[in-house]
This record gives sequence, C-alpha cells and structure tokens, in this order.
Amino acid sequence: MEGAPSSGAELTDAVLRSYSVARNFAPQEDEDPNATITSLDFHRNGERCVTSRNDGVLSLINCLSGTVAKTIFTKRYGVGLVRFTHHPDCVIFSSANSANDHRIRYHSFFDNKFLRYYTGHTDKVTSLMMHPTADEFISSGMDGTIRLWDLRNSDTSAIIRVDHLPVAHICAAYDQEGVVFGVYTDDHLIRMYDARNYQEGPFAKFSLYDQSIMSAVDPYLAQLQAPSLNVKKMHALDLKFSPDGNQLLVTTNRGVFLHLDAFEGKLLHLFKEHGAITADYTVTTAAGTTLLGAWEGWGTSLCWWANVFGDREDIADALFTLNDAVTLDGATSPIPALGMTIVRYNVGGSSNNVVDDSGTEVAMSASDKMPAFKFMESFWLDWMSKDPTSTSWDWSVDAKQRAMLDLATKRDVDVLEAFSNSPPWWMTNNHATAGGDNGDKDNLQDWNHDEFVLYLSAVVSKAKTSWGINFTYVEPFNEPMSTWWTFPGGQEGCHFEVDTQNDVLVQLRTQLDTLGLQDVAISASDENSPSLALATLTSMSTNTDVMNAIGKVNTHGYDGLSPYRGEDREPLKALVAQSSKKLWDSEYGESDATGLSLAESIGLDINQMGVSAFVYWQALDSGAWGLIQSNPGDSWIGTPNPKYYVMAQYSRHIRPGMAILSTDDVKTVMAYDAAAKLLVLVTVNTGDAQTITFDLASFTRVAGPITAWTTETSGSGALHTSSTIDLSDSATTLLDSWEGWGTSLAWWANAFGNRADIADSLFTLKESVTVEGVAPAVPALGMNIVRYNVGGSGNNVIDDGGTEVAMSVSKNMPATSPKYIDTFWLNWASNDSTSTSWNWKADANQRAMLDLATKRDVDIVEAFSNAPPWWMTNNHATAGGADGKKDNLQSWNHGQFALYLATVVSQAKTSWGIDIKYVEPFNEPMSMWWTFPGGQEGCHFEVNSQKDVLLKLRAKLDALGLKDVVVATSDENTPPLALSTLTTMSKDANVMASFGKVNTHGYAGLSPYRGPDRGPLKDLVKKSGKTLWDSEYGEKDATGLSMAESIALDINEMGVSAFVYWQALDGGGWGLLQSVIGDKAISAPNLKYYVMAQYSRHIRPGMAILSSDDAKSVMAYDATAKLLVLVTVNTGVAQKVTFDLASFKAVKGPISAWTTEANSTDGALYKSSTIKASGTSFDAAFPASSVMTFEIQGVE
Repeated sequence: MEGAPSSGAELTDAVLRSYSVARNFAPQEDEDPNATITSLDFHRNGERCVTSRNDGVLSLINCLSGTVAKTIFTKRYGVGLVRFTHHPDCVIFSSANSANDHRIRYHSFFDNKFLRYYTGHTDKVTSLMMHPTADEFISSGMDGTIRLWDLRNSDTSAIIRVDHLPVAHICAAYDQEGVVFGVYTDDHLIRMYDARNYQEGPFAKFSLYDQSIMSAVDPYLAQLQAPSLNVKKMHALDLKFSPDGNQLLVTTNRGVFLHLDAFEGKLLHLFKEHGAITADYTVTTAAGTTLLGAWEGWGTSLCWWANVFGDREDIADALFTLNDAVTLDGATSPIPALGMTIVRYNVGGSSNNVVDDSGTEVAMSASDKMPAFKFMESFWLDWMSKDPTSTSWDWSVDAKQRAMLDLATKRDVDVLEAFSNSPPWWMTNNHATAGGDNGDKDNLQDWNHDEFVLYLSAVVSKAKTSWGINFTYVEPFNEPMSTWWTFPGGQEGCHFEVDTQNDVLVQLRTQLDTLGLQDVAISASDENSPSLALATLTSMSTNTDVMNAIGKVNTHGYDGLSPYRGEDREPLKALVAQSSKKLWDSEYGESDATGLSLAESIGLDINQMGVSAFVYWQALDSGAWGLIQSNPGDSWIGTPNPKYYVMAQYSRHIRPGMAILSTDDVKTVMAYDAAAKLLVLVTVNTGDAQTITFDLASFTRVAGPITAWTTETSGSGALHTSSTIDLSDSATTLLDSWEGWGTSLAWWANAFGNRADIADSLFTLKESVTVEGVAPAVPALGMNIVRYNVGGSGNNVIDDGGTEVAMSVSKNMPATSPKYIDTFWLNWASNDSTSTSWNWKADANQRAMLDLATKRDVDIVEAFSNAPPWWMTNNHATAGGADGKKDNLQSWNHGQFALYLATVVSQAKTSWGIDIKYVEPFNEPMSMWWTFPGGQEGCHFEVNSQKDVLLKLRAKLDALGLKDVVVATSDENTPPLALSTLTTMSKDANVMASFGKVNTHGYAGLSPYRGPDRGPLKDLVKKSGKTLWDSEYGEKDATGLSMAESIALDINEMGVSAFVYWQALDGGGWGLLQSVIGDKAISAPNLKYYVMAQYSRHIRPGMAILSSDDAKSVMAYDATAKLLVLVTVNTGVAQKVTFDLASFKAVKGPISAWTTEANSTDGALYKSSTIKASGTSFDAAFPASSVMTFEIQGVE
C-alpha cells in the first residue's frame, strides 16, 4: 500500500489519514452516472470485491486487475446489502424494491442463478453478515428482529425479538469465531450474546453514553461548532469485531468511528472522518409567481391506527394541535405537535354479522391475512332495509375511529374527507372486502351501485346530524384501477373500472344533493400513482356529467409501495387545472425512517404537481412507515421516527391559507403569508453538508428577523425553538374613521327577537349584563351595526287563474325553521304596498330585535337579501335553484325584486321609525351551492344579472326619495370572489355609480379566509372610491383566536371599515353566545364572545386606524381623547412583547390592559390590569393563546 507506515507503527487517526489510494476502479461505460454504491464487501481471500448499486446492479470486481469480472442485473428485486459467502462466486443480498419484499437472496455469480430465498423480515434489512466458519449468517431488520439463518434452509433458524425497543438504527455482527454476536438498538446500548445460548439474553451490555466515550467525542463535536451533534444523539450504523474478538469498531452516524473494548465498552481510540466536500448552490425565489393561491393543509388517514388508538387524547394533541410540546404515553421525551388540519375517515365495509336470506345463512368471506386492526366495520349490515334508522344499520360500530375523528375536530382539524376502501361486503360479487376473486375486474355488484352511493351519503349525513361532524369531501374509491385487490388480501380493497367509477360518481352526486349535502364535494379517484391518476382522469374528462360531479382530484404518491419518481406529475397538474379542480396527494407513505424521501416527495408534489394538500397515510405504523413507531396489532407505541420531525418542518410552518410561491429548486417549498408578511422556506439536503444561498431579490423588502429550524434525519438534530417578538408601531393612518362592529339578525333574531337582555349584551356598553340562561354575567359588546335580513319565504297559496301556486318548501328548511324568513310581498297581483298583496305584520321577531337594537347603540342598519320572494324565482323556491350555477331570479322580475327591497327600506323609514343606511341585494351570489333543497335561503346571480339589479335598485330608491340610502354589493363568500366580481363590474361606469360600498365575506367556504387577495381587493376598492366591509364572518373556533387573526388581517391588509359577525347566537363554536336557535335555548358565551369584546368595546366608531408592522395587531386612535388602543392576538406560546411608540410625540399614560386567555385557569376571560410605561415604550407579558387590549392615555 502506497504511503503505508512502517511495521509496528501505532494505528492512529493521523496514520489512517496518511494512507494513499492504492487503486481506482473506473465506472463501466454503460453505467448509470446517477447510480450510487449502496454496499461493498471483500472476500476473505482478498482477490475479489462485490458491490451493489441503487439501480439494482451487482458487480463482481477483480481487486488485482481493477476490472469488473461479472455483472448481474437484479432490478426486479433491487439490492440493499450484499455479502460474500465462503465461496468467492456466491453472495447473499437483501432486497430493495417497490413490492415491499424484504427477503434475503442467495445467488451464484458462476451460473447467474438464484440458489435460495430466505423469508422472514417484514421491514428493511439493516445488517447482514456471514458466520466466520459455518454456512450460517445473521441479519437484523427494522421489524425489530435479529435472525439467525442456515444457508441450506429457507426458514429462520432462530429469532431474537427487540421490537419493544427503538429500532430506527439496528445492526448485528458476529465476532471472528462466531461464538459471540453483538446487537445495537436505538436505546444506545450494545448487547453481547453467546451464540450458543442466546435464549438466556445478553451476557453483557454497554452504552454509547459511557463517560470515556463522551469525554473524547464532545471536544471534537465542539470543534465542529455543531452543538446539535452531541453524543447522546449518536447511533451505531455498523459493528466489526477484531480478529481476537477483544475489540469492537463501531461506525456511527456522526462522522466518528469508536474503537471499543468488546468486554466493557470502554473507548480505546477515536477515529474521525475526513471533512466533507461541500456542494454549494443558490436557490432563487420568484416572489411574483404564485403556484397556489391558498394551501389547504396537512393531514393523515385515521384508518387503521385510529381503529386501535382512537381514544388517545395525547396522540390527538400530537397530530392535531400546534402545541410546542406533547408527551405521548409510552414515549420518553416530549415532541412538537404537527398541527395537521386534515383527516381522512375510512367508511368501512366489513362485518361479522350473519344474514338470514330466506333460510340460508350468508356471511362475509373473511381473509385470514387481514388483521383485526384493519377490519373496518360497516354501518350497513344487510340488504333488508335502506332506512338508516332500521335494524339493518348499526351506528354504534367503528367506535374507536369515530372517537379519534371527534378528538381531531375538537382540535385544529377543519377539513374532513370520508373515503371507502371497499363497499359493504354484501354488495360485492364474492361477499368479501379483502379483494375480489379477480383483481382485474369490478367487485362491486353492478346492481348495487345505487346502494353503495346511498351508504356513503348516509354516513356523511349521519355524521352531520348526529356526530356533529361536517365532511368537506367524500371519496368512494381507493386505488380502484390497481389489480392487486385479490382475495384473500391483507386489507379492504376493491377494483373499479373507469366506467363503473363514472356511474358511481354521478349517482353519488345526486344522492348527496337529495340529502341536502350540496356543500359536500366529491373526490376521485385516489389512484396509486400520478400516472394512473392521469390515465383515469383523462378518460373521465370526456364525460361532462362525471366532471361536474367531482370537485377534487386525489392521487396517491406511490409507485407500488415506493415514492413516485415518474414523469406524470406535471401532465396531471395541467389536466386538473384545465378541469378547474383541486388536486391532493391524498395518501403517501414509505419505509424511509429518515424522512428524506418524504421531504423530496413533498417538494415534487407541490412544485411540480401543484397539490393543495398532502396527507400522510399512517401517522402511527410499524417500523419506518409510521411518523410515530407503533404496532397496532398489540397496541404498542414507540418513539417518533426522524420523519416525524421532518413532517413538522412542513406542517408547523407552512400553514393553511398561505400562498405557495415559485423557486428554481424543486427540493425547496416556499410559502407566503401576505397578511403577516411572513415568508417560509423549507428545503431538504439528501447529500453532504452544503452551504445554500437563498436569493430573495425578487421581494421588494426583506426586513427580518430570520428564524431557522433544523432536523437532522439521523434523529439527533435540532427540532423547534421559540423566539422573541419585537413589535414596532408607527402612526401611519390606514383608515380615517372606523364605522363599527355588528352582527346579522337572521336567523337568531327570528327566534329571540323580543329578548331585551340579549339586545343589552350585544348593543350597549354596559359593564355587566345578565342574559337569561347564561352564567356568569357578561360585559356588553357595544355593537353599533346590524344587518337586517329581508326575507323571501312564504306559506301563502296564490290563485293563478284557478291554479294554486305555492312556494316549494325545502325539507332542510321547513316553515318552523328560524332560517325561514317571511316575505312582506306575498304575490304578484299588486305592486301597491298598501294592498293585500303585501303583509307588513310578517317577520315580527326579527323586526322586534331591530327595534330593540336601534333603541340602544345601533346607528347603522343594513338591509340585505338572501333570496328574492319565492314567486319571483324560476323554481318558486328560496332555498336554492334547480341548478346552483344558474340565475334563479326570473329575468323579468329584476325590476320587481329591486322594487321589493326599496319598498321595505321605505316602509322601515316611514312606519317603523328606522333609517336604513345601506341595502345589499345579494348574498354570496356567485357561489354555486345554492341548490334546492338547501338548508337556508340562497340565490345564484351571474355578474350581468347583479349589474342589472343594482341599476334598477338605485333607480327605485331614488324614485322613492331614498337617495341617501347607499347600495352595497356583492357579499361574495371570499375576497377572491369579491375581487373577481368587482373587477368585472369596474368596466361599467353606470354600475359603479349605482353603489357606494363593497361587501365581502371573510370565508373560504366555511373556513376563515387566509389567501393572498385581501391587498388586491383593497386596492381596487380604494381606486373605485368605495368603502369596504367584512360584512359576514364566522367559524367554529370557539376560542376566538381565528376570529382575532381574521380581524387583524381584514383591517391591516384589506382596509375594511367595519366587521360584522354572522350569527351572534349560534350552535357550538359558531356563536358568540352558544345557542340552539331552533329550540330557543341559550347556554353560555363562547370564549370568542370575550375576544369580540376586546375589539368592539375598545376600538370605537370614529376612531382612526393606524398601521403597525405586526399583522396580528390592530391600532386605533382617538385624537380628541388622546387615546391610543392596541389589540393584539398571540396564537403561540407565552411571550414578552415590547411596544415601541416612539413615532408619537408624547406618551403620558396610564396604560390599562385587558386579557382574554384561551387556556385560562383563573377566570381570565376579560381581565383588566395596569401597565407602566417606560418613556415611549412598554413591555407586556403576553400569555399563550390569548388576546390583549391596551388603552394608552395621553398619546399625542
């Protein structure tokens, strides 16, 4: 060997580094330049070497000549580790393929023949070694087993199970005589076993925590200035015994080799790796290029793990909150929660019941390969009755998965998808859920298509009405075109040809609509790979009815069981965009515990495929498949794999609603929160250590600070850290005069219209109001705005030339419903509002509350319509049209509708003594969910129809002497829709002159809007010379934190001059006061009531709104009173916040503070305190998950 030291020289680190290269082995001419060597072994004769590559190639190399003697291609099975047997022409190697085949293979180079297969490991083989003298070998795997084998027998000779220990890193090796073998597991212990008496357990064990090791390694790691690389997080990757068996060489994941005493584990020497060669590169961002307007979120499927762990609140906390630290029962250390907001609920098809079919007993064909935890119970037991209330249905089953569904929705989950792996067993051709008799053919009986869609729709309906769960999506298929769903399979699965899928999808849409579930979107088809998804969607795209039935495309991120690395991501993205659908990676998983494959896949899915959500398959699963290691079969939960923390990098930082921007690096995901002015970059490095430059020159300004989080995929890197927020406020005016806070009266006022105590709590500034049925007394909100709903429904019958005409009543909105708002104009017989065609006694309750409100602090009233009077609509209904995409107001009744609204405004002025300031004729007019039979009044208006109504309404108001009444438009569901509608209207000067205020709702569907279009809408409204309101906002977050964030975004980014909460009284988390409106019952205020008080009691009408550099803070100023008000929300951990008011001339104080805590234990619902100022700044201790208001006196 060139440069070798003289004999007798001590083998030191310096000596090893002095060795020169003896021979280079050049790559073959046809070798893949991107292939890498995964394993290498020398035969004991020293003349031959064998290598394996990640492209499935085995090479036998002549070490003397440096040439490749033989090459074997085993791409079908792949190659992980390769080792010589005692014969120089024979090797054993572990598999590495997409079929999840973990067998070890015995192969002869001489005649290129497989000699034997060794079956036993169920997860990746991590070490492989021949016995030094016998025809035996040892292996270890991430399934938590050490296995001893005889070359002559395919079955395992002996098994040592260590699956109760962490096994992300596990390896085993014989000593040089084969008398002893050592085993390393992730608890940092090396255990020594007597090979002849291994049943008695280890005879010795020692830890990498040993002081002799730590004292030597710590200075080296400190020298690297890498404090995260400490020895407590170091793991062994390989073990090698010395020839005499007295010493052990341990290869680690931290760049050091430990030379240990094999009996006591004491460190004899430390060898350090050579410095890595860096591969620096630059990631360039494109601030102006938006790949996705709003990220939907991150999630997981509940089956199968929730079928076992469904009642575990600690798991729900870990997955579905943003808690900084969650301790799992059974785990050792707290972990950061993932903050997932999406779950996929599996609607099961299996059952143990026996059906009496005219004297013949019929039961499900059970697969012995499908374990109990994958047995997902069906709610529909037999074909005897379609009535979900009959004994053919059992709604008590699937308790565990439903329990986790409930826990998830009580945390951060707000997007729910129901999906099916298989129809109920009795609907299938072979009465089985674990595959059909032929995986190439449909297994759903063709006469049961309608039963299958009824089943799925009934479950979604039951969830809504009985479980309090609102599904956003429903998906009837799972990898339907795959051919592996053959009985007896290991899980539920069913093959569906595309024609069958088409029929099911169209029928499912119809059935959902029939049950009043028009807002539930259908997803399809959850194919195994983007390539299959592209093929299926291409076929479906020729059928208009099918494409109209679905709202979202789902694809899985696999290629078999490996991560998809094919070329069809971008073609699928293009077809989905052309079809105007959303796209999800709805199921992804693999056996790479490091999380590097996961990170690469996320980058590809977002940047190349344009997905708006990413769903991990099994958050808890065995070996490397789970984010958290678990064995559902025996209810065991272990430690998180490194991939858990990799998922946290994405899910904790790229949050729902963020825009996804473009970079020139497919491995980097960039997200932007325009409201918070926050840019997030998540990137993965799968190679050596590198320095990466992030070029942010495309942004106008980058102020900082920059906070970084690192996950080293060995599992020993930094996780997440907290930081201090510096808040600097300036005196730039955003809005000259705040108009106020309010609520809509419909529907709660239709039930509680005569309740003066409710009026006192909402529409006064009393310090304390006792609301009947509510304890304790509450501070009044001081709202000064109400929106009065001009109804369109009526139960009168019209005699139309001998034919009786009546309103089509929706079963989802009966006349007894508070959502049934009476019309004043009963029929078309007369336009004269004093005639019997009009009934001014209608809607007594809502008018009573309107009267109570205006006799208190309310001084701004807006009249609005959800639907025209029923007899003006195409289908004589107010609860939606026959087609939610088309106008439902009859074209010849535009003028009549305008006359109706103007007449009500006039009647209010002349007869009720109420001056209505604004009138809005529409409610979410461009939304397509207003389809009969809906659950409330609603009407679709195309923009051209809106324009005509606006012009006619302005004219009718002027004709009635109501020129001071301002027309508002268009109350679209989201700022993007409002921007789109206003953009179209802005091209017509007459229309723009007809209205004076723009209304937008603060939703994205039913969730709070978190997209990027607040700023553009603000700019267009300002350019048009109009004012802008968030005229309707609501959500189910009872804490009020989501509302507080929305208020700040609406004011700071969108420039609204008023904020109107939808239903002050409503069920669950939707209401400020919890109420079952239909029962006229009020229970208690939600925490969001007190959060609303923080804003509405302190930021008062007429105050100027000033700007700050914090999107979560609202600052208002009363120049006359020299009063500055700051309201800010903290959705994270407790923090100390500094408020810098140096831009003001004087800050005299005093400073009063009010606090509302989401996790209050001491009654901090609306608690006041006093803070001392220090010059022109003050500090405040900001509790976790809280809203604080500061009133600063003497500010000039």
